[in-house]
Amino acid sequence: MDSDMPEIEVILETRELKKNFAGLVAVDAISFKVYRGEILGIIGPNGAGKSTLFNLITGFLSVSGGKIIYQGRDITGCSPHSLARQGIIRTFQMDTTFKDMTVMENMLISDYLQGKISIVGQIIGLKDNTKALEDKAADLLSSLGMMSVCNSFADTLSHGFQRYLSLAMAMMTNPEILLLDEPLTGLNNAEIEIMLQTIAKLNDAGTTVLLIEHNVKSIMNNCDRIMVMSFGKKIAEGKPSDVGQDPEVIKVYLGAEYAA
Repeated sequence: MDSDMPEIEVILETRELKKNFAGLVAVDAISFKVYRGEILGIIGPNGAGKSTLFNLITGFLSVSGGKIIYQGRDITGCSPHSLARQGIIRTFQMDTTFKDMTVMENMLISDYLQGKISIVGQIIGLKDNTKALEDKAADLLSSLGMMSVCNSFADTLSHGFQRYLSLAMAMMTNPEILLLDEPLTGLNNAEIEIMLQTIAKLNDAGTTVLLIEHNVKSIMNNCDRIMVMSFGKKIAEGKPSDVGQDPEVIKVYLGAEYAA
C-alpha cells in the first residue's frame, strides 16, 4: 500500500467475539472490522447468528467471550443506553414504535427512547427544543414521503410506513454508527428503493451503516463490503463482487443459481 495514502479509520471492531446459549454456540469467535463511513452488509442463512451479533454489539446480550472495540475504546459489557449515548443506534426486525402515539410524537420522543438524553433533560429542555426537533423530524419524514401521516397514530400506518418510521426515529438521534436489522422485510419494490435511497443519504452524510438483510440483490448493489455468517462463524468477508463468487458462500447461502 502506498505510504502516502491516508489510513482508513476503524470505527468498530470485534475480537474473537462469542455468545453461548446453554451449550449452543450462536456467535463463534468472530473478529471483524467496520471502517468509518462504509456500509457493511451482513448476510447468511436464518440462524446464522446475525441478529445475535447485533445484540452483542449494542449491549442487549451479554458477551460470553471476546471484546468489542468502538473508536478505540473497549465497550464490552456496556448497556444499550450507554452505547446509544456514544452514538451506536440500532433498529430491530420487529416494529418497535409506540402504536398509541402519533408519528410526530414517536419522532420527538426518539432521543429519550434511544437514551441520547435523560428524561430530566427532556423535561427541562422540551419547551426550548420542541420547534427545532419538530423541524428536524419534518425534514426526515418529508424525505420518506410521510408528512401526510405525521399526525396519524402509528398503529394505523401501512407496513412500509412503519418500517420507515423506525428508521426515521433512529436517524433523529444522529447516530455515529447505525445497525439495521432486515429493514427491507415485507416492503414492495418501490418501498425498497425509497428505503435504500434514504440509507444511502444517511451514509453520505457521515453515518457508518451495518446492514443485515436477506435481499441479496440490494445487499450486493448497495454495500461497500459484505461479511457472511453461517452457524455462528464468519465464512467470508470482502467486496460484494468477491463474496458473490466465493464457492462456500454460494454453497451455504446464495445457491448455485446465483453463480450461474
